[in-house]
Parts: sequence; structure tokens; C-alpha cells
Amino acid sequence: MTIPADTGGLFLFDEPQAGAPRRSQEIRNNFEALGRCNITTDPTLPANPREGMMRVLKDLSPANNWKLQQFLAGAWQTLAQRINSARPAAASRTFVFTAAVNPWVIQHDLGNQPLVQIFDLTYLQRQVVPSAPGAGQYILQHADANKVNVTFAAPTTGIAIVIG
Repeated sequence: MTIPADTGGLFLFDEPQAGAPRRSQEIRNNFEALGRCNITTDPTLPANPREGMMRVLKDLSPANNWKLQQFLAGAWQTLAQRINSARPAAASRTFVFTAAVNPWVIQHDLGNQPLVQIFDLTYLQRQVVPSAPGAGQYILQHADANKVNVTFAAPTTGIAIVIG
């Protein structure tokens, strides 16, 4: 049997495998039936599942979620799933403090407690690590859902990037 180059040597649906033509046809038929009948958006289908049967349950939302399920012990069990929460991209704001001040008061207006990264302008914009005040370190406090206070050991210049 010659395998066409475009298949990359994969299974051929039109030809039985060497030594087991009947078994190969049964396997092909089962896989084709699975692909045609058991990919559904309706959680009640297939109507009369048998033990061991598998299905792909898809939703019609823009998130395009799916679950690979197997019918075991009288119920559908999820083996794998894709969940795309389709969250909007996080907002990002940059605040530049060119004059040395302490504390930095950052009014971000994001309505949450965002991630805040601090960079020091004095040392080639290296990222500063939050900690107890010390050399180049700071304390970050979310004053409310729209404002962050950053306290340093001394007045500091730098950049705050707020992601939330």
C-alpha cells in the first residue's frame, strides 16, 4: 500500500490497515459516527447514551467554550474543557513623577485595586520591590477603589504603571 505524501503517513479512511481490514473499518465507522453525532450544543444529547460513550459539548457564546465528556456510571463526566472567560483587556495607566515627592498619590480611577509596578528613574528605570521603607523600597496602600498611595523612605522620582 502506498501512502500519499499529503497525508504525512497518517491513517487513511479509504483503505483498511494491513492484516485487519474488517477491524479497521469498524474503527473508522466509530470515529466518523463520533464526529458526526456527538458534537453538540444540547446537553440532553445524545438521547440514550451508553456507558463509555463520549461527546463534545459546545456552547454558542462568543467565548466558544467546550467540554470533552464521557458517560460513566450513569452520568456525563468532564474529561477536559476549554473555558474562555472573554474578559475585557485590563486597563493600564502610567504616572510619571519627574520631581522627587513622597508619598506618591496615584488617582487611577479604575474602580478596583489594580496591580501597581514602580520603576526608579535614577537607576535606569529599574523596577523597585515593595517592602518596608529602605533603600529604593516602598509601601503601597490602596486608599480606595480609585486611589493608591506609595510611600518611600525619602522623596523619589520614578514611574508607576497601574494595571487593572
